[in-house]
Amino acid sequence: MNISGQREKTPGDGPPAGSAAEIEAPGMLPPDSELREIPPGRIAATPLRDGLDYWLSKQASPPQSGDPADHRLVGRLPARADLDPTEIPRLLPYVELTEVLDGGADFRFRLVGSHLVDTDQINPTGQRFSDFFRNPAYRAYQFGLYGWVVAQARPLYSSSRIPLPTRRLDALTKRLYLPLSGDGRSVDMILNFQICEGVADSGLELEAVLDPSSGESFVATLRL
Repeated sequence: MNISGQREKTPGDGPPAGSAAEIEAPGMLPPDSELREIPPGRIAATPLRDGLDYWLSKQASPPQSGDPADHRLVGRLPARADLDPTEIPRLLPYVELTEVLDGGADFRFRLVGSHLVDTDQINPTGQRFSDFFRNPAYRAYQFGLYGWVVAQARPLYSSSRIPLPTRRLDALTKRLYLPLSGDGRSVDMILNFQICEGVADSGLELEAVLDPSSGESFVATLRL
């Protein structure tokens, strides 16, 4: 059994006020210094909150590096092997597991939960981002989010209302990106808990949604 409840494919197969500051996100993210934080309690979606708790429970004791300049999370990052789907059966429909290719030059969908497949009416498991995301603006948006997690080895939260890829509808999609690492530091996979709400026909155009002035898209780091 894999973490999405589906067969795992091999590469050959295929803004509230307060302390939160959600940063509007065009194709590329702002510099890390401009990304403010939200406390985990500001995440309202239960699958995302529970997913964060599960990820935190898998962190090992931190190495004694003694480096005060190390800005990354205290504790070694969990590995893919640390995840046990039998521990989180209620969260499996919301899971997306992504493989980091060539240090973030590309990414591959390894597992996609049933909630996401049913909402999008497409299963991209096994596909590379560079092949799946045909729209250049949205491809840049996705690469920006995932690339930030790889570079910073920290969780990232995003929310945006976007058109669905195979339907003339759109959905408010909330995502929590959590880094995984086989060696405890270098990110080689990303665990994403994602929920789609309010599916509707809002007449949104993708490029307009990704425009920061639209107010439809933002991202934030987590205060951990």
